[in-house]
Amino acid sequence: MFISLIIIFSLAASCRREERVPDDVISQEKMGQIFIDLAMAEAFVENFSPKDSTVAKDSLIQIEMDKILAIHKVDQTQFEASYNFYKLHPTLFKQLADSAYSKTQKSRDTSLLRRIPVKL
Repeated sequence: MFISLIIIFSLAASCRREERVPDDVISQEKMGQIFIDLAMAEAFVENFSPKDSTVAKDSLIQIEMDKILAIHKVDQTQFEASYNFYKLHPTLFKQLADSAYSKTQKSRDTSLLRRIPVKL
């Protein structure tokens, strides 16, 4: 009985332990910014690429992705490894996604406020 209680308390304590991002994984902040940039690039390709283009949209998106990773000084391997890490750690992934979403909403709201005409 005593051993069962120790095991239960150990499991409960380990569940509450804060997850940590290893040093070789892209930080949540930087990964979130990469996600934002990738979403904007994909939307751009989807909305503004020529409809009759002989270049596939996937190729155009990959070109944009390569540019974005270069801007952030991240290579494809590092990005994929970090992405896979976050997929395996849903709590960290949710924090990353929520933060990125919040930033895009704040940016959008600020942008829209600038465009509201002032009545004189």
